[in-house]
Amino acid sequence: PRQIENIGAFKFSPLQMLVGELNFGYERQISAKSSLEFELGPTISAIRGGAKTHMHARSGPSAVQTSGMGVHASFGYRFYPLDGTEALNRFDVSPRLKYRCYTIGVENPLGQFSPDRGYDNQVMFLFDAGYQLWFSKSCAFDFFLGMGIGRQVYQTYYLETVFVNNNWEYSWVENYNDDA
Repeated sequence: PRQIENIGAFKFSPLQMLVGELNFGYERQISAKSSLEFELGPTISAIRGGAKTHMHARSGPSAVQTSGMGVHASFGYRFYPLDGTEALNRFDVSPRLKYRCYTIGVENPLGQFSPDRGYDNQVMFLFDAGYQLWFSKSCAFDFFLGMGIGRQVYQTYYLETVFVNNNWEYSWVENYNDDA
């Protein structure tokens, strides 16, 4: 039996703030046993680990990593396999595609160098299993666990110090990484 008569649900995922996402979503029933889900929102790089200060080993200027705003988006198809239940009710399985971008700034606190910007881009294919538990016509908890595979492209900068002609010279050096 259908637990709730809704064919659409607006969602907010507060636990995603632990990874720096303000996650807003919408799920819409497209057939008796399936639905489509969209998520969108900003990312904030400092939330997922805090802004960090990096001091150079020698007695030189410091470089500070600053937070920036980015974006994330996700699209998924949900299937509700249990007999006697329709979409948006109880157990579901869902393949999902997700993109997440964090913006990371670096600057010298004393203003000796111009600031620069880096990024952390992630593309993921996920497979989730979840359960929707409705408490009323307008309030539900949507629990899920998942696993997946993805690609991360990361670019940031660090401060390099070089001793040239009896003087210390400082410059930003790019740190680039592309991994599965």
